[in-house]
Amino acid sequence: MGAMAAKHVNQMAFCPPNPTYRKEDVNMWLDTDRGNRIPAFHIRRGFPLTVLVSHANAEDLGLVLQYWAYMSQQLQVDVFAYEYSGYGHATGSPCEANLYSDARAALKILVDGFGLKPERDIVVFGKSLGSTPSAAWSSAPDLYAVCRAHHPLPPGWITGGSHNDIEHRDAFLAILKEFLAHILAAGPTRVMPPSGISAVLKSVGSSVSSSAKALWSCTAPPRSQPAHDM
Repeated sequence: MGAMAAKHVNQMAFCPPNPTYRKEDVNMWLDTDRGNRIPAFHIRRGFPLTVLVSHANAEDLGLVLQYWAYMSQQLQVDVFAYEYSGYGHATGSPCEANLYSDARAALKILVDGFGLKPERDIVVFGKSLGSTPSAAWSSAPDLYAVCRAHHPLPPGWITGGSHNDIEHRDAFLAILKEFLAHILAAGPTRVMPPSGISAVLKSVGSSVSSSAKALWSCTAPPRSQPAHDM
């Protein structure tokens, strides 16, 4: 009964589109601790903050690349986005356990591969389904208490915004800019172990693929990708 319920939940929660990018255009692959191999892209422009993006349930990397290339410039941030198992050209099948595993692989390469510090350099961003791993990274009680004390901005409410168009509202961009400016001004968040981030990193048992330090660095989608209208 439990397996049947999980199957139905997965079918409703995960809606991978047909791949919108070519496998040969991917030059960064991550190996997860559940044995799957997932693509990722990293927009590196030398900004002090990196936004770690978890996309929605009906998107793949090809559908979010152009948008985040644009947002990288608008927000003055580097961007790292990863694919979910069973999406795009990733191996495996989409399910909750794989979703968390994919997210751990993404965080691990930023910390171990690129030397970023979560308390100083990384901002998590999740859209729709992507808010699940983003919340998991940030929900440990000690980390929440520290964030609340150092980043006391109110929630960003966007009048008239809906689930599918909120990113195109002027207020959305303004709120993100205010939030990121506050983080930079506040400086590193003091996180005492064990924190949510350190617990996630400690739970990762596998190494990142040897090709993971290669970058999918770009300011526009590969030639074969259609323009994305979110």
